[in-house]
Amino acid sequence: DGTFLRCVDKYHDLVNKAKFVGVKVGHLGYYYDDEFMNLDTLFDAINKNEFIEQDFHLLKGEIVSHKGVDTIYAVNEIRLENPFRTLITDVYINNTKLETFRGNGLVVCSPMGSTAYNKSLGGALIDPSVNVMEMTEIAPLSHNINRVLDSPLVVSGNSEITISSSLTGVVIGYDFTIYDSDTISKITISSSSDVVKLLRHKSFSYINKLRQVFVK
Repeated sequence: DGTFLRCVDKYHDLVNKAKFVGVKVGHLGYYYDDEFMNLDTLFDAINKNEFIEQDFHLLKGEIVSHKGVDTIYAVNEIRLENPFRTLITDVYINNTKLETFRGNGLVVCSPMGSTAYNKSLGGALIDPSVNVMEMTEIAPLSHNINRVLDSPLVVSGNSEITISSSLTGVVIGYDFTIYDSDTISKITISSSSDVVKLLRHKSFSYINKLRQVFVK
């Protein structure tokens, strides 16, 4: 899976033209197809046109800092964490304030990324055919003085999630990369218009993959 994430990042400029396929060459993974155990079986499937195309949107993060505005893209998730002290920040959904969050951090994931860090935090698994985003809180502080949602939240793929104020010392990670800046003031996360096309064998089943990775 790490190889796939790096491949999408490396060829991001071609992501709307290229098609990706995962071949099993290592350990258990979510993005490879069980039918493609080596290049011989892959080329055989290509010759027989035994593919279906699974499309999913990348996440887009617009970061405002002292450097200006930078844009990042992620397959799985964009996460904000403060490893040194409680993160206190305002969270807006489509410019409407949801909460002042207090806790260790926030993760916004795509449906494909819902099976990654998001799942470890107790977030829901989302069928990748649905264009939505999920926000999950990391170790939220909820008590009589401060109330937070304290629950994963799924919003439309047309939504924007904005996290702003008190982001000094916050680490922004996206997939395998860290965004380096000490003066971040705001990040807005949305579903990008860039679509990754992942080729699967015609026999691929999302439920079977979930069972193989997490149950079997």
